[in-house]
Amino acid sequence: MAGWYYRQLDRSGREVYDGMRAGFAALAPAIRLPRLEGERLSEIYLRLKLDEPLLFHVTGFKYRFDPRGDHIELIPEYLFDKGKIRTHRRGWSGWRGRCAERASLSASRRFTTSYWRTSAMTSSKRAIRTRSSGR
Repeated sequence: MAGWYYRQLDRSGREVYDGMRAGFAALAPAIRLPRLEGERLSEIYLRLKLDEPLLFHVTGFKYRFDPRGDHIELIPEYLFDKGKIRTHRRGWSGWRGRCAERASLSASRRFTTSYWRTSAMTSSKRAIRTRSSGR
């Protein structure tokens, strides 16, 4: 699912955004991207961080380029070492899976409980009416 800020970018911006996201997700030491101005790169980086809050471990970047070339090399700055980031990702995905499982169980339990509660109340009201009418 494309993020809010991704949808606002033009074609070249989306290409750079996708390259940054893939490189950050792979924890790449350097990412090769189409050449853009520094301000434009910073803007796209900010949009990516707003769309993907789980990239908090990427704190910034530097870039270098050949004046004659049409690509730049983006060098991400990571907050932690890569092993710690991978461990955190595994823990986060496990936690997210457990929460989703609990939510689905909780929802089915609520439905079942409310169904039985409603059914029991209806039958008890029927029983009270029956006793009071003398049947």
